[in-house]
Amino acid sequence: MARSKFSFWSRLFGITAVLGMVWATAGCGDEPDVVPVSGRVTVDGEPLRSRGGVVNFVPDKAKGNTTTLEPAGVLDEDGNFTVYYATKKKGAPTGWYKVQVTAMPPGDQPFSMPGSKGRGPKPPKPLFNWRFTRAADSGLAVEVVRNPAPGAYDLKLTR
Repeated sequence: MARSKFSFWSRLFGITAVLGMVWATAGCGDEPDVVPVSGRVTVDGEPLRSRGGVVNFVPDKAKGNTTTLEPAGVLDEDGNFTVYYATKKKGAPTGWYKVQVTAMPPGDQPFSMPGSKGRGPKPPKPLFNWRFTRAADSGLAVEVVRNPAPGAYDLKLTR
């Protein structure tokens, strides 16, 4: 019994299509388990007021967080933030993170650096203790979970 070329090519195309779908859906499993993350930064109990700032979530590998993503959120004028990963995707993969915060003091007056001959206002006082600007030193840690308690992602800083 002779086989036609059509049936050979149809089967080859069918097998290729099935393998392609398996390969494509296998890549979908690499998408991390991402959940919304929002919070508020306070300093000595008051909302962090700044002219701009960022909250960075650094995966805590010591606590099993192996993601390569480092979600971040921009602070608004009242210290609120919403975290995004991969630039525009809202949320963060679940797991433990060390957290760091950076912020610019309010106002936009230039100042001269110590030792410079220029005159100008003194540098602004720091908004909070500098240790909070480095994840390794901040002591701030959060676990991103599917159903967090209210305020679970709020960050309490000190001067």
